[in-house]
Amino acid sequence: MESLGQSATEDNVKKMVGTVDENGDSFIDIKEFMELNFKRVDAVTVTDDLRNAFLVYDLDNNKLISVEELQKIQRRLGEYCSLE
Repeated sequence: MESLGQSATEDNVKKMVGTVDENGDSFIDIKEFMELNFKRVDAVTVTDDLRNAFLVYDLDNNKLISVEELQKIQRRLGEYCSLE
């Protein structure tokens, strides 16, 4: 949390987990995580954000992401992957 510019006590973190932990396993699964993050966001905002993220990878703007485009962006981000 500190790396995100916020601080929280262990009790605060447990309370946050408890508010979304529907199955009571003391973990946040993907469904719970998504619900937590989309609670205060409308569908238009999410759609726009996803579209913009897609466009970062669609370098030739053909509405497709090729392996080569994916590799170029990954390299720019400092991640190197092979075609294998």
